[in-house]
Amino acid sequence: GGTVDITIHEIQKDGRIRELELASGGPWGGTYVDKAFYKVLSEILGPKEFETYKREHALDVMEIYREFELQKRFLESECEQGEQKTPSRNITIKMPVTLKNYCKQIHHKDIQVVTSEASCGEGLTWNLDKLRISSKRLSDMFSEVCDDIVKHITKLLESSKVKGTKTILMVGGFSESQFLEGKIRSSFPDMDVVVPKEAGLAVLKGAVLFGHEPNEISVRVARLTYGVCTCEEFDKVKELHPRTKPKLMNNKNYCENIFSKHVQKGDVLEKEETQEGRPYVPLHPGQKSIIFNIYTSTEDNPKFIDDDGCKYLGTLEVDLSRLNYGSRKSVRVKFIFGGTEIKVVGKIEDTNEEVEVNFNFLEESPNALDEKDVYLDK
Repeated sequence: GGTVDITIHEIQKDGRIRELELASGGPWGGTYVDKAFYKVLSEILGPKEFETYKREHALDVMEIYREFELQKRFLESECEQGEQKTPSRNITIKMPVTLKNYCKQIHHKDIQVVTSEASCGEGLTWNLDKLRISSKRLSDMFSEVCDDIVKHITKLLESSKVKGTKTILMVGGFSESQFLEGKIRSSFPDMDVVVPKEAGLAVLKGAVLFGHEPNEISVRVARLTYGVCTCEEFDKVKELHPRTKPKLMNNKNYCENIFSKHVQKGDVLEKEETQEGRPYVPLHPGQKSIIFNIYTSTEDNPKFIDDDGCKYLGTLEVDLSRLNYGSRKSVRVKFIFGGTEIKVVGKIEDTNEEVEVNFNFLEESPNALDEKDVYLDK
C-alpha cells in the first residue's frame, strides 16, 4: 500500500496483547517504490506523452506494473557485517511492444537511443523488448522509502516505554520485499526479524482472528481525543476563546459548542475499564431530556467541536421526564472502550438510572442532532 503503520505491542503473561505505543508511520509503502519506477518511464517518454500512453494502452501499462511488482518483491540485497549494500543483481522487465512503437512515433528515435540521451538513463539498458535496471539504480528507488522506515523505527525504540523490545514482525504486502527485509535486518542486527509466509495476507488473517477473539488485546492506546459538546457561561471563557460570541439563554450569556474532553489521544485504555465521568446539567429547569452529541478529535486538546480535526461520532439521549420539577437533574457521562466499540453511559445522579449507547469504530457517523442545551457542572 501507500503507507507503513508501526505499533509496539507487549505479550503479557496470560498471552494477551498490550499496546505500548500509538500506531504511527508515514507514506513509505511499496507504491512509492512503484512511483519511482513510473517516474523513470515518464521521463523517458515525457510526462504528457506517458499519460497519453497510459490512457491508450491501459492493459499494457497494467502488465508493466505487474512485471515490476513481481521483480520488486523478490529482489534481494547483499548484507555484510550489519551494513546494507546494493541489490545483489540487476532485474530485467519485459516491456510491451506498444511502448517501443509509441516512443518511435513521438520521438522518431528508438527507445534505446531516447533512454541513453535522457537525464534518467543511467543504469538503464535495453535488449530488444526487455528493460534492464542496474542494481545501483534499484537501490536508489528503494533507499529513500527504506531509510525513512528505519529512521522511524529507530526513533520509536528510543522511548523508555518500549525498552526491552526484541522482535520486529513485518506484515503486509511490502513486507514480502526481500530488499526491505534485508534493510531491516542490517539496520537492527541485535533484533529478531520475523516475516511470516504470505505476509501480504497476514493483516487480513489477523483481522479475522481478532473478530473471533476480541479479548486478545487487553490494553490499547487512544488514537483520538473523545468528548461531549457542551456550553459554558461566557464570562468564564471569553479571554481564552476571543473568537466566540455569547448566546443569551436564561438571562445569561453562554458560549456554545465547547469540546468537553473525556479521553485524550495517547491515553492508555484498559479493555472495558470505565473512564472517569464528568457531570452535566440541563440549561432549562423544565427540560425533559438532555441530548449529548459525542465528538472525536485528532488533536490533544480541542477547544470547540468545529475545530480542525473534530468529527461527530454519535448521540446519547437521557430522559429526565420522570424527575421532579425542582430536583437537580445532574447527569454523569462516562466512556467505556471495548474491542471494536465505544460505550457511552449517562447516569442520572438523583436516581442512579443509566442510559447507554454503543458506537462501532467501523460505522459511518450520521449527522449531529441540533439540541445542545447542556453545560458542564463545575
